[in-house]
Formats: sequence, structure tokens, C-alpha cells
Amino acid sequence: MLARSTDRRIRDASLVEATTLAAARTRIHDPGWPIDVALLDVQLSDGSGLDLIRELAERVPRPKIVVLTAGVLAPQREAALEAGCDAFLGKPYMPQELLDTLSTLIAAE
Repeated sequence: MLARSTDRRIRDASLVEATTLAAARTRIHDPGWPIDVALLDVQLSDGSGLDLIRELAERVPRPKIVVLTAGVLAPQREAALEAGCDAFLGKPYMPQELLDTLSTLIAAE
């Protein structure tokens, strides 16, 4: 989906996937891996993606953080925003919603 974006910055992005908190932490703490935007799922096999927000926020420069979750109740959204995410998308979402969110966040830099 990202490769078909009309926004060149999104289309040309390098993507790295981490399916567990442990794998994500390895990437987050590796200074050789720049992170511009992090897409976090809340329910991972070994914990919550929300636990990564504080660690991501400590990076310099701080990446933009988008939380993607099937949990769309108000308390879940509030928890993600209070944790420090920049955007929140509930699943299922339309592909254009994600593309628009990414374009907005990237343009704000």
C-alpha cells in the first residue's frame, strides 16, 4: 500500500517490521537505524506497543508515532494519546486514512 502512495516520501520509505516488543526494542536502541515514523500495534504477542512509545520518544530526533489498534474505545484512544503518540487509527482503517496520516505527520517536520 505504501509503495503505491502518490507522496514520494511515503512511496520511497524504507520499511522495517518488528512483530514483537523484543524485536522492536532491538531496532529502537540501534543508533544505526534511523526511524522517522513508527507504526505501533497495541496487541503484540509479547506485550503492548504502547510500551514502546516512551522508548521511541527518547530517540533524537524523535520519530512520529502512529498507534494502530482494533481497540477503538475512548479509554484505549486516551491511553495511546496520553502515552505520547502523534496519531491514532482504529482497525479496520481505510488505506487512504493511513496514507493521509503519514503525509500529515511527515509534512509537519
